[in-house]
Amino acid sequence: MSRQLYVFATELEAEIPMQMTSRDIFIAGMGPYSAAVNLTRYLSKTRFDSVVNIGFAGSLKEGQGFGEFYEIHTLGKAHH
Repeated sequence: MSRQLYVFATELEAEIPMQMTSRDIFIAGMGPYSAAVNLTRYLSKTRFDSVVNIGFAGSLKEGQGFGEFYEIHTLGKAHH
């Protein structure tokens, strides 16, 4: 059976999924540095087949509605 880890930045983002499932959930912290450090430490001790990052991901911008989903295939630095 495949083991997936669901990663959220905050407990607020994970609140409903934590109530609905018994899946592996990890709160990584806000911001790329916190998320990278905390998730790396966690994954160095525990193995998963895949990791799914779910949350706002800095997407609280005008024109992006609550409940919309975006599938991200590549990561890069945001341009402002």
